[in-house]
Amino acid sequence: MTIGVIGAMEEEIAVIRAISDIAGEQSAVSFKAFIEKAAYNSASIVIEIIRELRDNAIEKERLRFEEIFDR
Repeated sequence: MTIGVIGAMEEEIAVIRAISDIAGEQSAVSFKAFIEKAAYNSASIVIEIIRELRDNAIEKERLRFEEIFDR
């Protein structure tokens, strides 16, 4: 996975790329099996990123409320 910055607004992006080194009959894995595994791996990464974003947002809100009510 590659993480970079794009555009004038400097938005972070992540690029998930899967490539097969050997194609055709020499390949140990069929193309169908390869794309199914690549899709599963990509989805797993995206789900984990979403969980991290959610957890960070929840923690940020918890700290904000503590700051407001603990004054």
